Amino acid sequence: MSDDHENPNSILVVGKAGIGKSLFCQKLIRDWANAFHAKGNTEILDLKFAYLLTFRQLNMFGNHPVTLREILNCTSVQDDNSNMDDFIFEYIVKHPRQAMIIIDGYDEYSQQDYIAGNLEEEHLNDARCEMPVAALCSKLIKGKILRGAIVMVTSRPDESDKMGGIRFKRYVEIAGFSSEQVEKFIEKYFKKNENMKNAVLKHVMNNEHLVRFAHIPILCFVLCFEMEYILDSGNLQDLPVSATDIYTKLMDIFELKFTLESEYRQEEIPEQFKPPSFIPETFEKLSRLAAKLLLERKPTFDESEMKGDFEAEEVDKLKRSGLLYCGQSFRTASITTARHLSFFHQTFQEFLAARWFVKENRVPHEKCSEMVFQFMAGLMQTEGNVELMVKLLDSPFIESALKITCLNEYQSKEFAKKFIRNNPQAFCISDGVLALENLSDVNCIEASFVLDTVTELNREEAGEAQHKCADKFVTVKKLELKRSQLTLYGLQRLCNSLNNGHCLVSELNLLSSDLTDECVNVINRLVVRKLITLSLQQIEITNTGVASLCEALQHPSCKLTTLNLEGIEFTDTSVAMLSEALQHPSCKLATLTLEANEISDTGVASLGEALQHPCCKLTTLNLMGNEITATRVAMLSEALQHQSCKLTTLNLGVNEISDTGVASLCEALQHQSCKLTTLNLKGNEITDTGVASLCETLQRPSCKLTTLNLRGNEISDTGAASLCEALQHPSCKLTTLNLGGNEITDTGVASHCEALKHPSCKLTTLNLRGNEITDTGVVSLCKALQHPSCKLTTLNLGGNEITDTGVASLCEALQHPSCKLTTLNLRGNEITDSALTSLCEALQHLSGRLTTLNLRSNEITDTGVTSDSSREPVRAIVHK
Repeated sequence: MSDDHENPNSILVVGKAGIGKSLFCQKLIRDWANAFHAKGNTEILDLKFAYLLTFRQLNMFGNHPVTLREILNCTSVQDDNSNMDDFIFEYIVKHPRQAMIIIDGYDEYSQQDYIAGNLEEEHLNDARCEMPVAALCSKLIKGKILRGAIVMVTSRPDESDKMGGIRFKRYVEIAGFSSEQVEKFIEKYFKKNENMKNAVLKHVMNNEHLVRFAHIPILCFVLCFEMEYILDSGNLQDLPVSATDIYTKLMDIFELKFTLESEYRQEEIPEQFKPPSFIPETFEKLSRLAAKLLLERKPTFDESEMKGDFEAEEVDKLKRSGLLYCGQSFRTASITTARHLSFFHQTFQEFLAARWFVKENRVPHEKCSEMVFQFMAGLMQTEGNVELMVKLLDSPFIESALKITCLNEYQSKEFAKKFIRNNPQAFCISDGVLALENLSDVNCIEASFVLDTVTELNREEAGEAQHKCADKFVTVKKLELKRSQLTLYGLQRLCNSLNNGHCLVSELNLLSSDLTDECVNVINRLVVRKLITLSLQQIEITNTGVASLCEALQHPSCKLTTLNLEGIEFTDTSVAMLSEALQHPSCKLATLTLEANEISDTGVASLGEALQHPCCKLTTLNLMGNEITATRVAMLSEALQHQSCKLTTLNLGVNEISDTGVASLCEALQHQSCKLTTLNLKGNEITDTGVASLCETLQRPSCKLTTLNLRGNEISDTGAASLCEALQHPSCKLTTLNLGGNEITDTGVASHCEALKHPSCKLTTLNLRGNEITDTGVVSLCKALQHPSCKLTTLNLGGNEITDTGVASLCEALQHPSCKLTTLNLRGNEITDSALTSLCEALQHLSGRLTTLNLRSNEITDTGVTSDSSREPVRAIVHK
């Protein structure tokens, strides 16, 4: 890394169970040691100390107070002869940047809530002090002790979400094998048996569930081992088809090894001393133990914990069969070690636990890992337990993405159709939108399953509608993928589902996804065939990808009318290509968003040229956050005056537009050919002078503006007075005005009130959020709201200085026959329970006229909400 970039010193590494997190940690320590001892290596000299700890090991300390020195001395990569003395520890405390501490397996820690919360604050931020291990870990991870040291934590993804309150400087995901790497692993595993290799490759690579399972390296090995075992026995029909199948058959193998071990041992024992066969009972007890330890968050356990339920011989056979693993010695003090048992892999413990929960016919109320619920779904499919499967999918501990995984593992299309039809929101389907986050290639299989299921429902319901039999329709018209790590494989899998003739998705939104130019080519096939709206936000594509997209836009079959390319970091070349596409007769784009792209003068000039072309169909253009100055505004203003320009909405918010730029825009707005009805200028540098120019323009008959956003500028009461004059002019067409986040006081509000009472004023929506308005200003507004000529239906007064006194005035106004308000926002003021009670009483007399009331972030307590919860209107519209 270059000198002008600081190396990240807090790192979170995530990956699924078995993906290789622990191996990565061990390799990192080993590589550091080799590099440190290599003569002449200067890159590693600043890092003189490295320690590897595991949360499994830290569990053993419980809540006993220890020092940081004590737990560092328990690292598994050093022996009793390399313990840290006082001199070394003091050196590390004074030079923390020379130390690296890795703590592996956060998902296995029993005190996660302690680390994620603020409970460690009761202890001093001193690395020398004694405190519980959880407090030490929390302070270490948050940089409150050994500040500057490199601290790396590993975790499963579903458990790392609980660390949302801790900000790491670098997030790393170990993704595992791609489908190509799975294929290569199988080829290497079976390189000595060509026939077996071909049989396994054919079976696995044609089964998406198995490819998904095998992307975890250790599970890929388990899959190969199991299939080798099955093929050696000649039972081809027993080859697994799902993750649950794999573990079920793996358990059969362990059971066989257990049986053979028992038979072998019993041959050496005289008949009268032979113990009875207890294989089924042993595995039942083992499943119960697995569930108990899982709920207690104990990945390791002492052999003494098996006493009472297991015979000594049972424990011995379980260890010899490989089901139980006696791990390496853990250093729990500088001179003592401890050995503990664990299951041969954590996923097998989760499988056994799931087996126990299904046997007990219950869904655990505690938060379990994703694998437990996935295994439960697979086991329930085998047993046909529909009732328990419904309970599983209804569990509040299962998020939408996991429900999709479980539904996919259950492998019943008929059940999936019925459940999705009755519970679309359980799968992130709401108002025709399927929204998914953190999607990987592996998850695409499951997402495709839901899409295919909904598509099948669409096909069936289309037929039912013809016979007027359909009573409930489930449709997905928009697919939204946020913060996803998709490769070409995953995207192709999704696009195959989207290309289905009965799939109704016409809008695709990809936000913060790792897409390449090749991925854009795949999306373009959808652009040409069916998409109407496409959003590619905050992705990194080159000019090649933009060129491919522009080619699709010019295709005669392309139906795309809305394109969002926010945060793409366009070059002038890319903007020029897009501008050329806009001028093509086949291009149907009407809405284009190029927000946050830092488009240069050259790029704006290209867009201006396109807007003036007769074939350009753009009516909405969003250039928010592009550092647009007066020079670039002048270019756009020239285009707006051209008779071929069709723009009705222009967003120039959060740029560098001053009063000079506003003057250029005003010249355009007064032009007969300008068609703008909506103009967004929020977050610029506009003062009262600029507002005066706008007000003069608004009074011209040729000006067509109905919506004006001036939020977050430098407008004072003087500017408000100018607007008051314009709003009263018969030629002014404004119906929506946003003046939030300016410097308007009660004096400016009084000016607005005069305008609101004027017969020529057409305002129906007024936003005054985040100004300096007090109860005095509210009194003025209330008088206006009660005037017969006032047409306001939406009023935003959030973020001001309004108290219960102001609310009392509003209550009186709301009950007046002339008041037309349907939406009132009072968020972020100084309103108490008393005012809420008054509002509730007032609402009883409105017959539901006020439909939306926002009271969030006030001083309303649970008592205030509860005391009025019986009032029907309040329940629907008061948000604490």
